[in-house]
This record gives sequence, structure tokens and C-alpha cells, in this order.
Amino acid sequence: MYPGLGRILVCCAWLASFSACSPGPAAPSGALDGTWSGTLSDSAAGAGTATLVLTQMSAGVSGTFAITFPDATQNRVGTVGGTMAASVLVLTLTPSAPLACSPTVTLSGTMSATMTVAANRMTGTYSSFTCGGAIGGAIDVTRQ
Repeated sequence: MYPGLGRILVCCAWLASFSACSPGPAAPSGALDGTWSGTLSDSAAGAGTATLVLTQMSAGVSGTFAITFPDATQNRVGTVGGTMAASVLVLTLTPSAPLACSPTVTLSGTMSATMTVAANRMTGTYSSFTCGGAIGGAIDVTRQ
């Protein structure tokens, strides 16, 4: 056997143990999984309802959304993508159909939302640019 080999192996094992360390806790996977429903107050369309179906993998969040108003022309459905950090969820809601402002002008209608998550409730605000200009509002949803 080689003299000092045992010390070298112990040192290598000790150094290798540091590679398993991470810079901080990751967001728990699946913490936001499920259906979230509640109210929405829109600066242009008024009061409505919002439903988000979310799946979380680490800090990433994806899913679908549906927003409905008394005036059905304001309704939107589409996909959700975002990130979770601590108790703050930042979402991008992309409608499946663009907004047709005129025969030659369309907008994506994408909404940006910042939500605070507390147990089974999320509250926050959103903004978007529509044919009529910038809009915004508040969202308050609970896990179903």
C-alpha cells in the first residue's frame, strides 16, 4: 500500500461533500399545484372571475388560465408561465388568441402579474397593453 493514501482519500471525500451543497433552499416542487379560483377587478372590463390551473417544478410555474367577465368579448383563456421566489410569484399570462384591434393590427394581450402567496391564497396585481391602451387590475384567488 502507498503511505498517506488514507489521508488523501479522506481529504477527497471531504472536498466532494461540498459539491452537494447548494447556495440556498429551492422552492418546494408542487407547492402551487392545483386549481386556483377567485375574483378579478379589471380597470377596463370591471369585475370578473379568474381560474388558474398551475403546476410547479422547483421555482418554475406553468399552466393555464381562464378569465371571464359579464361582457364575454373581454374573456381570455391561455397559458401561464412564471417563477416563484420566497412568497412572490411572478406570472406571464398569454392568451391563446391575439387581440384584433383592426384588420391590420393585432396585439398579443399578454398580462404580467405579481402575486403574493400565503398558504392557499394568492393576491396581487396585473397589467397589460390592449387595443384601448394600458390596463391593470387586482387578482384574489384561493386554492380549490
